[in-house]
This record gives sequence, structure tokens and C-alpha cells, in this order.
Amino acid sequence: MKMIKAFFSLLLVILCLLVPGRSPAVEDTFQQGLRFLTTQRYDLAIKAFSEAIEVNPRNAVAYCNRGVARFFTGDHEQAIADFTRAVEINPGYTEAYCNRGGLWAKKGDRKKAVADYTRALEIHPRYPVAYCGRGIAWANSGDYDRAIADFTTALKINPRYADAYCNRGASRFFKKDYDRAIADCTKALHIDPGYSVAYLNRGRAWFSKKDCVRAITDFEKALDINPNYAEAGNQLAWTLAVCPDDRYRNGAKAVELAKKVTELMPEAGFRATLAAAYAEAGKFEDATKTQESVIALLNEQGKKGQLSEYKKRLEFYRDHKPWREEYAVHENIIEKHAAKGTGDKIAEGKPKQLLTRKAVSKKLGTYSYTIQVASCKDHEMSNRMVTDLRKKGDYAFNSRVHIPGKGDWTRIFIGFYENRKRAQKAVLELKKGEFRHAYVVKKPYAIQVGSSGSDRELQELEADLRSKGYLAYSIRDSRDNKKDRLLVGAFSTKMEAEGLINKLQQEGFATDVVLR
Repeated sequence: MKMIKAFFSLLLVILCLLVPGRSPAVEDTFQQGLRFLTTQRYDLAIKAFSEAIEVNPRNAVAYCNRGVARFFTGDHEQAIADFTRAVEINPGYTEAYCNRGGLWAKKGDRKKAVADYTRALEIHPRYPVAYCGRGIAWANSGDYDRAIADFTTALKINPRYADAYCNRGASRFFKKDYDRAIADCTKALHIDPGYSVAYLNRGRAWFSKKDCVRAITDFEKALDINPNYAEAGNQLAWTLAVCPDDRYRNGAKAVELAKKVTELMPEAGFRATLAAAYAEAGKFEDATKTQESVIALLNEQGKKGQLSEYKKRLEFYRDHKPWREEYAVHENIIEKHAAKGTGDKIAEGKPKQLLTRKAVSKKLGTYSYTIQVASCKDHEMSNRMVTDLRKKGDYAFNSRVHIPGKGDWTRIFIGFYENRKRAQKAVLELKKGEFRHAYVVKKPYAIQVGSSGSDRELQELEADLRSKGYLAYSIRDSRDNKKDRLLVGAFSTKMEAEGLINKLQQEGFATDVVLR
């Protein structure tokens, strides 16, 4: 389970071992469920484990395995419920505690994650997976010293634990202990030569130590292993564009790499790399336009603290000068990943950042497509998930829906896209990370609760919505370019929005169904 994208490596959810059933038929069903699980046929696995549970409602292993399958389908609430039931039946079930701890960590609930991993270690004090999982939970909250301590303990128990080395290296990188970060990543690669995340982490440490040659080599190896590894492609393009030694710069290759990355993930840091690549290739008009779009996006996202450096680069491009990095690890290299370990909390009712994205469009309905990444019955939990995703820089929002026969659910989405083709490119990258079952949906309608040219007015309205359990997002008003529209939800048809409109109106909000 990937806890911090790119820097912290995969911590795999444990496949619970088979405990034979009371009859050959039950055992066959169980074995069939395991086969489905290991071959990633998760819906069939869920069905098989459910049948085993019907025969023996106290089959803790079946509950745990069904929880694993549900995790991979994105049904995290039911996965947690299954892990919880497993430990209720068997309070000494170490794997179930670890699996549930991993999910809590994924949801950003460090306290519960640490509690579950600690409980697993009380049962099994020499269980390295529990130490590694707890270390990732600490690292996610920015407590790198505790994280390093847990990874170190895991390695004392299992000296060939590649994940623990890689994760400890990532923690040491964030503490700017580059030499030991390199040593840890190198040990991880001795154990697992195909570990692309370890190559990326080591390359970044080399980059921070001003060793351009070794950095390029490691980024290229990461891409050899995973040609669609956006973070590795971005780092290689940046190095090829800004390296002070002209022997290693290659503007044409940097542009090629950066274009591929931004097609998959058009976020500010990756666009800035494309701008630098254009400048190195002598395409200063393209560099200027791209850098201007970076600054506009950061303004829209409220990340004004990062603007000074980006504006400085823009002046270089306007003067037809390429940028040269002094090889300190800069915001545009780690902004996305460092933000995931800060441990910042957004106070309820006081949003740290209102405007997830101000999309600028020339006509209504431009952004009809989005990507569904999860759904859950607990609306408050969905709000926390969206808040965590926004903190990480994702364009996340949610939408309530009533499903006949299943009740009320909340769907969680990431991104706004003009057409299905662009959305499909983005979903490929999401599937390589936390959201293996993300998929593109067409949701052209939303509920508008306000329109204003005043950020303060929109923030007050958004805070009022948040206090009543609704998360809003904003898009530029195409009919009045000086105003932004505050929207809630995403729907396929106007009729789908009617139920939520009634609830919002009862709360005192003026609403209307609009095209996004």
C-alpha cells in the first residue's frame, strides 16, 4: 500500500494465510477465493470469501481476506469493517491489525494507524511489517525521527527488508541526511534490483549533493523499469534542462520527457519543468507561456509562498535566458511529496485552501469529465479523504448520491477534464498509485451555490457550507471572467442533482443546477 507517492515505497497489504475449513467444500471455496485474490479478480474473491463466511460466520481469515479484496476495489469502508470483524473474532490476529492500520494511514488518520500497528507489535513483537507500516504512518505526519527508528527496528529483525531500507532512505532524505539516504537506497537495490522507487529516491539525493551524472543514471534506471513513472521522468527532464555542466544538458530530450509527464499529470511543478526544458532548447516563447501558466495555477491554488522562485525564472525566460539550478532541492522538485509529510491539519470550518481549481473556460460544459477514485457510505469520512487529497495538491471533490437498494453514498472524484481522452491519460497515472480502480466518468452538471468576484465572499460561503458538511469547489464563470462560481457535487443529469438541491435549500442556500 503506497503511503506517500513516489518517495515512500509500497507496503503491500498482507495476504492472510489459509486456515482450512470444516469441510472439503468450504476449503475449496476458500482456496478459490485466494486464487481470485492473487490473480486480481477481486469481485470474484469477495463473492467466494462471503460464501465461506455464510457457512462459518466466525471465520476470521475469510473476513481478513475479503477486506484485502475490498481494499483493491476501492471499498475502503467495508474493508475496514472486515478487518475490524476479523480482530473481534480473533483479538490476536496480527495481519488484520496491520491491514487495518495501513488503511487508516492511507486515510490520513495517523493516530488510529499507529494504534493498530502498535497492537500488532504487542501480539507479535518481532513482526517487521508492523514496524515498517508504523514507520510510514509516522513519516506521513512528518515525524521522521520516529519513522527512522521503526524502519531501523524492522531491519534488525529482517536485514533483507528492501521496503524498510527504501522508506528509511526517504525519511533521511527529508531530513537532508543525503549520504545515509543514498546508502539506504543502495542497500534496497542490492536486495531488489528492480526497485524503481529506490532509484528515484537515490537519484534525488545525488541531485541534492550536486552529482549530476549519478542522478541522471538513477533516473534513467527508474524509467527503464517503469517507462510511465512520471516523477522519474520529471526529475530526469529537470536535470537535463538546468544542470550547470553543459556536458549533461539536453534541451530536446528534456522537452520530450517533460511533455510526456505533463500530459499525464498537468500540475504546477511538472509544468515548470517543461518551461525550463523549453528554455534550454531555445524556445523562450514557449517557456514564457508555460511558466506564466504555472504562476496562474499556483495563484488559483493559493500557493503564493512558492511564487517568488517561479517569477524569478519567468524573468529569465522573458530575457531569453535558460535557468540554471544551484542544486539545492527546490520546491518544484519536491513540493508535492514534501507536502504529504508536513502533518498539517485543516481546522473544521476554517479551510486552509478554498479554491481547489479555478478552471478557465470559454463556454459552459467545458469540464464534463472527471475521475472517480472511491466511494463510501460515511460522508464525514469522505470529506476527510477529500481534504487530505486537497492538501496533497489533488483537485479533489465529492458528491452525495442515493443508490436504490443500497442507500446513501458519497463518491470521491479527482480532476476536471475537457474530454474523455485527457481524462483517460490522467487515470492511467492514478492507477499506478493509490487508486488502482479509478475510472473516468462524465459528470457535466453541478449545483451552483454562489457566484462572486470576491474571494472573501466565496470563502465565507464555502465555510458556511463546510460547517454543514458540504465541500465546495470553484470554477471561473465563463459568462463573466471576473467572477468565480462556487459549486457542489457532480452529476450525470439534472435529475440526479434534485435530491441534494432540496437538502441545500432546506439549509438556506440558494441553488441552481448548472453545466460545469
